[in-house]
Amino acid sequence: MGSGARMECINVLRAINSAQSNFFQLCNGYSADLPTLGAVNYLLPDLTGAATLKRHGYLFTLRKSSAPGTVVVAGRVRQCDGSATHYYTSAIPLAGGNVSEIQ
Repeated sequence: MGSGARMECINVLRAINSAQSNFFQLCNGYSADLPTLGAVNYLLPDLTGAATLKRHGYLFTLRKSSAPGTVVVAGRVRQCDGSATHYYTSAIPLAGGNVSEIQ
């Protein structure tokens, strides 16, 4: 996997983090999944169509953190339902690493 794919991976993680920051401003908590960030238009649809995302040779996931002290926050608006005090996101390299085969 080349440095270009790694840079794109970092860019996707930055976009998710930025979207979570905006979501927190609205909801006083973080989104528990990618589709919710798309529903409030904080991430582009090509990043939020499913709970997991295959892109640039990586598998991205976003979920509510399982860390002690993480709680679900009462939503201010309907889109905030299920928001949490902490989140976890990951980018796991896919086997083979042939970026040209990744959607």
